[in-house]
Amino acid sequence: MKITANERISIVPQSSESVFQLRFDPVIKDDGGEYRCVYNHETGVKYKVVVVNIQVRPKVNIDPQGEVELLEGQSAFLVCNASGTPYPQIRWWMLPLATYQRRYSLRRRGTYEESHVTLTFPTTPVYHQFHPRYQSPPLVQSTQHLLLIPLHDIAAKYKQSIFVRRGRLIISSVNRDLVGWYFCEAYNSVRPSAMAHSLLTVHYPPRVFLPQREVFFAPFGNVSLVCEFQAFPLAEVEWALDGRNLNAVPCDSPQYRPSTWCTEKTIDEVIYQNGDETNYGFDDSLSLPDLHNSKVEEVSSRSLERHRTFNLTQSLHDLTLYGRRVKAVLHVWVTEAGHFGRYSCRMRTRHGLAEGFIRLRNKGNSLSFLSTHSRLI
Repeated sequence: MKITANERISIVPQSSESVFQLRFDPVIKDDGGEYRCVYNHETGVKYKVVVVNIQVRPKVNIDPQGEVELLEGQSAFLVCNASGTPYPQIRWWMLPLATYQRRYSLRRRGTYEESHVTLTFPTTPVYHQFHPRYQSPPLVQSTQHLLLIPLHDIAAKYKQSIFVRRGRLIISSVNRDLVGWYFCEAYNSVRPSAMAHSLLTVHYPPRVFLPQREVFFAPFGNVSLVCEFQAFPLAEVEWALDGRNLNAVPCDSPQYRPSTWCTEKTIDEVIYQNGDETNYGFDDSLSLPDLHNSKVEEVSSRSLERHRTFNLTQSLHDLTLYGRRVKAVLHVWVTEAGHFGRYSCRMRTRHGLAEGFIRLRNKGNSLSFLSTHSRLI
């Protein structure tokens, strides 16, 4: 039994002889427990026991928070730390990067139009086959909000790779399809629930694709040599001829002359060149605004769907090109025999090196004629 002089706890003046009230203002978690009202009556001492259970809204944080960067094949380990009374239960959700990419257009190179987004997740279980690139529904038809996917749907696809144990999310081997935002939701009888999230990005070494390994070309004209790369993060593409590095400049550079080489890079037929405003996707590490806030705003909780607004964690790298091929083009103005030979395209990141080779062959004049002609010029 505890007697307190806390000013938060007081006896309400009696409104009748049979009513006795105890006021808590404000109520805190430690106020929970057993309270006994003792009444001295002429027939003896009377008492009544009241048990007060204090319910506390859930709180949650996720560890690690922000962006979690892993190399493809490594293990991911996320911990959801929750508190509240009753002790909260835990649910996991995911927003795949591919879903987000389909919803928002680019505002400027290297960033998306929206980081403050409204997400929808059902209050009752919804089951669908998970495929992050093709089958995950990007929008809720009635609201046009992004739809979170229950993690158990993803775990059903990756039965030997994804495990959830008491608020711990374990991915034994991450792959590119698992890139996205992971949400931990803590809920109990007090609404609204609490949510926290982290961004999982999966790095992978460069890979090169060659549409042509051998090109035949007649002298005195412009020929284009093409290499395509996939990597995350991306890096500069280097070109060489017979082992000699080419100091090729961008084709739109004032330094370019038609008698030399020039380069360009394309994605979906849109040209990107290096520069203060156009270094889109070709630096090894692009810095984006610090948007690691995870403020949550609940919009609605009375329907079959819940809508929450989040400030999504943004990557320190450019995700706009994630999983897509970057086409690197070397334009060669063939004016001499030395422009024929074995060209190489190379991308080097901290995760590895990819190099491809293209043989440019003369299908017109002989090399001796070209050498003589170049000297006369």
